Amino acid sequence: MTELSRFVWETRYRDGDARPPENSIADTWNRVADAVAAVESAPALWKERFLAILRDFRFLPGGRILAGAGTVREVTLFNCFVMGLIDDSIEGIFEALKEGAVTMQHGGGVGYDFSTLRPRGSRARSSGTIASGPVSFMRVWDAMVARVGTDLAEGDVMWGADPIERSAVRRYLEPLELDCALYYDPDVARAYGYADVIAPYTSVLTFTIPAMWEPGQVLFTSDERDAQPAISPINGDHLRVAPEITGFFATDMAIDFVRPPVVGERLCRQGGVLKACEPKWTSVGRGAFLTVEAEIRSDAGDLVARIRNTVFAYEPVGPPPALAEQRAP
Repeated sequence: MTELSRFVWETRYRDGDARPPENSIADTWNRVADAVAAVESAPALWKERFLAILRDFRFLPGGRILAGAGTVREVTLFNCFVMGLIDDSIEGIFEALKEGAVTMQHGGGVGYDFSTLRPRGSRARSSGTIASGPVSFMRVWDAMVARVGTDLAEGDVMWGADPIERSAVRRYLEPLELDCALYYDPDVARAYGYADVIAPYTSVLTFTIPAMWEPGQVLFTSDERDAQPAISPINGDHLRVAPEITGFFATDMAIDFVRPPVVGERLCRQGGVLKACEPKWTSVGRGAFLTVEAEIRSDAGDLVARIRNTVFAYEPVGPPPALAEQRAP
């Protein structure tokens, strides 16, 4: 392969999680042939037939097949999707946006027919307001395409305030009443292959929270009694994506642990890849459920865990018409 061809293969089609690793395009062909032959009555025979036409680029499958067939990722093997008709309503538009975002999250391209949306300047029947037309909603889709799969934190690293200390582990354990020698006896911990006493898995987030204040920083936004903190490292500022939103709260969290944290380490949270964005109009406002994945690493660079947070970022407005009608007396 040329240098350019190898770059395209490595960045778009090579399975970076493969074990053993894919070191050449021939390894990719082997993975794809294995996957597509698996459904045949004679897999070994059909694998060789598929490999025969893949070799030397005699046959080139679709990009999603090369990238996804035989991998552990939950992705589509279809390149393009023609989406359903969009109902000319706020609910219909946001439902179509959600379907498109989920499709793109799994690697598919989307095509829409916007002709069902009323033209710009038309009056909406229920509210009497003036419609903005289909072009404004096309721009929402453009923003989604640009954001899903990208690192919203742009590689920034957020360090925990302090290294993990034995006294901190002890204070963390006291109210939990966890009695395990790995948490307090360094000899036992070393016998099990750890460099020192370990901290419970559930304490990982505690040790990744950075200092809430540093000398020289302004504490609050004003002198009012209900003033808010001027700076907070955990308020999700890096999730503030267009369109502008003022409301923000967490809905759920999932953590995949690789190993427990060890006393003496300092942990950090690195990156923030947008994994999903599902627009929704709820009773609290109009916005989107955003799922962001980050890595938790030690100061030695070891991966400790992967964390996925889902938040609802929204602009406070009244409930959608259908919900408002249901609540009406």
